[in-house]
Amino acid sequence: MIDVTGTVYIRGVKSWMKKDGPNSDIVLSSRMRLARNMEEYKFPLLATMEESYAVTKHVGDALTKNLMK
Repeated sequence: MIDVTGTVYIRGVKSWMKKDGPNSDIVLSSRMRLARNMEEYKFPLLATMEESYAVTKHVGDALTKNLMK
């Protein structure tokens, strides 16, 4: 859970986090970046509802086209 200040709270401490689990010496890290290449569309905070719908339709059409290959 993340509160409004950005502080992250983990519910319950897992055994691997207590340093007594069988894999306590292993640390996993992941990161995700979402980018787009659609110059003709505004970013969400600047777009109108109609523009946001157009982006959704554009992406949906592209996904459908690629999934149907």
